[in-house]
Amino acid sequence: MILKFTRPDRLDWLIFISVWVMGGYFITNSYVENHGWQVGLKAYGIIVLVNTPLIIVNVFCLIPNFFKVRWIIFYFLFFILLMIIAFPIETRLNSWLVPEVCNECQELLNYIIINGQQVTIFSSFFLAKQYLQFKNRAERIEKEKVKAELDFLKAQINPHFYFNTLNNLYGLALLKSDKAPNAILKLSEIMEYVIYDARTERVPLEKEMEYLKNYVELECLRLEENAKVQFEVEGDGQGLQVAPLLLLPLVENAFKHGTSNAESVDIQIVIQIDKKDSVLDLSVKNYFESSNRKMGLGIENLRKRLDLMYLNVYELKQTTEGDYHISELKLQL
Repeated sequence: MILKFTRPDRLDWLIFISVWVMGGYFITNSYVENHGWQVGLKAYGIIVLVNTPLIIVNVFCLIPNFFKVRWIIFYFLFFILLMIIAFPIETRLNSWLVPEVCNECQELLNYIIINGQQVTIFSSFFLAKQYLQFKNRAERIEKEKVKAELDFLKAQINPHFYFNTLNNLYGLALLKSDKAPNAILKLSEIMEYVIYDARTERVPLEKEMEYLKNYVELECLRLEENAKVQFEVEGDGQGLQVAPLLLLPLVENAFKHGTSNAESVDIQIVIQIDKKDSVLDLSVKNYFESSNRKMGLGIENLRKRLDLMYLNVYELKQTTEGDYHISELKLQL
């Protein structure tokens, strides 16, 4: 087994100084009543001189290497061994520098118990500091992990959307339709939103609504005039924020599966915003042929994003009524 020694940093040394200064008053004061301040300070200096190496070895060597279930017995054995080594050193220094307190010197067992308690108490300050650093590091890693997962899921959405949109534009170009210029304008607005605004963790809800509106209008350009597409936003979302591109999969899924039969296109998209309670309700209803009921990766990715960003504050339901598929998302913003 290779022993690892964690090197103390500046904060560790600051803790050393602070703890010894605070503890110095109480330890020194215990000698003052019988021997005076001069003897008390010398006795305290010996305690600091002997115990500082013990604390360093305990915190930065023994605990990292042996304070584990498998090695816990070895930890206590080494800890007691340190006390046994320190006992004659402290006793000899006391007899040399402060012979006045030699008659108060403890036996080995009492020394191990009392001095071990002091080392343990002092060590706890460093363990608390290391725990907080470990916790902060773990939280930072978790946030980076969540961000990486969200970026990955967003990257899966965007290429899928561009693929469908470019197919639409290609069809309009082949037909030399007058709708093509407007379609290109809508696409540029959508790309601007995706490239610049959607890179942040949250976006204003109004921008997300405008993005969905542009998407719906772009999809409608390729549909027949008898197609029924309803897009409504009820309520005021000013001041509210939402994760970007979060609502797209449900809307995109409706157009993907609801327009497979050109003669029966019927899509209803209703968004209700309760600004007072910061709640958003999205309802998407579309005609759905029985032979085409398989859900794609978009809905699966949506659930993953919701679990990462809105865990326990969302409800996602998917049901069928006859030939219609209904998706409902209730979200606490």
